[in-house]
Amino acid sequence: MFSFIVCTLFLVFWTRKLVLVLKNVAAARATGLPYIITPALETEIIGHMMTPLLRKYYHRRLLQGRGWPRWCRFIVREWSWEDRGRSHAELGDVFIAVSPEGLICYSTDAILNADVTSRRLEFVKPPDKYKILESFGPNLATVEGRSFRIHSRITAPAFNTRSGVDAIVWDETARQTRSLMTTWSRAAPTALHSDITALSLATFLCAGYGRTTEWAILRDFGKTSGDAKNHWPGIHEAVMGVLTNMVSILLLPEWILRLTVPQAATAYGNLKAQFTSMINEERAHIIAQKGPNSRSETECLLTSVVRSSLFAKDEEGIATGEKDRTLSDKEIMGNLFIFLIGGIETTANSILYGMIALALYDDIQERVIQSVDLLHKSSSITGQPIRYSEDVEGMKYINAFMYEILRVFPGVLWITKMIQTPTAVSLSDSKMVKLPANCRIYLNVTGTQRSPRYWAEPNRFNPDRWRDTIDRDPLRRLTGKFIGFSDGARACPGRIFAYHEFVAFFVTLLRDYRITLGDGLDRDIVEKDVFWRHAGKLTLSPLPHISVRLAKRI
Repeated sequence: MFSFIVCTLFLVFWTRKLVLVLKNVAAARATGLPYIITPALETEIIGHMMTPLLRKYYHRRLLQGRGWPRWCRFIVREWSWEDRGRSHAELGDVFIAVSPEGLICYSTDAILNADVTSRRLEFVKPPDKYKILESFGPNLATVEGRSFRIHSRITAPAFNTRSGVDAIVWDETARQTRSLMTTWSRAAPTALHSDITALSLATFLCAGYGRTTEWAILRDFGKTSGDAKNHWPGIHEAVMGVLTNMVSILLLPEWILRLTVPQAATAYGNLKAQFTSMINEERAHIIAQKGPNSRSETECLLTSVVRSSLFAKDEEGIATGEKDRTLSDKEIMGNLFIFLIGGIETTANSILYGMIALALYDDIQERVIQSVDLLHKSSSITGQPIRYSEDVEGMKYINAFMYEILRVFPGVLWITKMIQTPTAVSLSDSKMVKLPANCRIYLNVTGTQRSPRYWAEPNRFNPDRWRDTIDRDPLRRLTGKFIGFSDGARACPGRIFAYHEFVAFFVTLLRDYRITLGDGLDRDIVEKDVFWRHAGKLTLSPLPHISVRLAKRI
């Protein structure tokens, strides 16, 4: 009897799988796009479980630059980096991967990319990927429709150059970098990723929340014994506690946290309390200054968002008789949290890749150093500090280097969208195709930004390719082709923040030092590791064994 039940369940399970895959194949075929059947998709639980195992098993194959085997290619999370465009070369710029559980339309087509990112009401973010980011409240990254307009309107001034946050980012990055240089000049860094991430976090705490600390304190958090509360300012301890327990906090409800991971629950409660205190403090201070026009020359993100939320009015709401709509304290908290996690890791990784690239390519480093020297010489003559937005001519090659880093090593590998109803999209060959309801659309950032269709010698690291576009933001000049910060209305608002931090770091560091590979590292092996593999984290990051050291300039 037992064996009969088992056989029946087995038959029902696989019959269901067969019916579902046939249904999804029919939907994919109806689009007219190429499609491929896969046992599972990277979005499924089995994909999450198998990814680390497959990365370990195919380690040697990936190191040889051969990419993923076809059978598991679309099961692996973030498969596109090692794929190096093979899938699109075989199946086309736009194709659909089909499993029993759903469909994903993958694209490296610039027209489709631009079409999707310009229609935010139709192409929304998959809730299962983004709702977990609402641990502290709804925010700019998770809301849709009218709520997105409200969040965007109130948070946008925080990233505007008039807020002065760019000057805070530049000055704090330079200060933290000088401290880092002092430490690294004594001994080569042994934890490159940790050091740079701590620097990026320290910069954010200053520019984001108006709280100053030192990168070395953040790096060493949790390493010292004793009661941390006796040694740490509240916000810094709270932030580090949440970052340390991030996975648990994002995945588990608060009541389960308290029962299963009490230290994560404590960290969550601490940061929530700190956010509440900071918001109330800023609100009282702004009101005491008598109104929205009392803005100082430089404001951190916290101050700017609280000010905008306090005084902004929803004109559409007034016109329709609805209650005036700004942001609740919970929504402000949600945005303070998403600002925190949205840029630290990606900016730190860009700096890491930049350092490794300079260590690999002496000729490029020499040209960046020449630009840095000219900037410092001009600053010493004029007596004015170096500013990213003002020293346009001197920044040209440094900007070209930065954009090439962002092209080859984008902060994210996918721009993920989905549709709820059948929706038509445009392709580069002037065709229109209709995608089925509930289809996911994944814009392949790596595939697009290394597509031979849009980039000459796409796998060559060449900052000179940007000389004709560097005077203007490539995000606008290269719509659909340069999409690491997304595109359209939902393009990353913090990209200018990231630009300032990246450039300030290298302008400060390269004034006194050159960057070389760490002792014992073979250049050819490092180059393969950097271009063919990554650490398999949520964001693209170099393998942890790759290190650099500083050499004093003569």
